[in-house]
Amino acid sequence: MILNDTLAWDLSGTKDEANCIDIDPDMLYQLEAIDGTGVA
Repeated sequence: MILNDTLAWDLSGTKDEANCIDIDPDMLYQLEAIDGTGVA
């Protein structure tokens, strides 16, 4: 889900924007990439 121009984590599992937290884009940029196998 996108909220405030960044990735948002849905805490409730119901796609309710009132129950989401938005994640700092700078923090997302610093994360290691995941190739789909769970191995960075």
